[in-house]
Amino acid sequence: MESCRYSEWAEKFRLLYRAFVLKIAKLADAKKILDVECGSGILIDELSRVFDKAEIYGIDVNKDFCKMSNAVLGDARKLPFKSEAFDLITFSYSLHDVGLPTILEARGCLKEGGALAIRDLNSEMPEIVKNVTLRCLEENISKAYAEKIKRAIENFPKPDSIAKFVGDFFEVIHFEKNVLFFDLIAVKK
Repeated sequence: MESCRYSEWAEKFRLLYRAFVLKIAKLADAKKILDVECGSGILIDELSRVFDKAEIYGIDVNKDFCKMSNAVLGDARKLPFKSEAFDLITFSYSLHDVGLPTILEARGCLKEGGALAIRDLNSEMPEIVKNVTLRCLEENISKAYAEKIKRAIENFPKPDSIAKFVGDFFEVIHFEKNVLFFDLIAVKK
């Protein structure tokens, strides 16, 4: 059951999720939040600790993840929510799965002045880092999942290109990258 193995793997990195949420909280206030492709719900859990008065929703295409996280089963490419319903929409290690056009779909669900927060793989990671990451994924989740991530890294735009794309539709207020991932927080214009 790949979703259970993924959940166990992701749990090992809970502190990275918490750090991302704390970074978001410094730059955005939210009463209604959506986590896109929420997986097993670790980010939702961390969001609920920091944004303790907020309504927090998740959406995922995987039925097992929806059961784990109490999320809405649905396609992020066609979000089943009203226009301008959320103050904050997050993509945590999921944009590489759903693609850049999903940002525009999310924009329609954000209130004016609402925030978009993205943390995802750095497609420019050094080869040795990529190989170690893929090996760990293969050993901890599955070979098929590691292959999927390998293709995602190879086909995912560079972080600077993503920031430029987002900047066409949002005001980027925070952007940083390291060898593994990048963070981007932007406000709807």
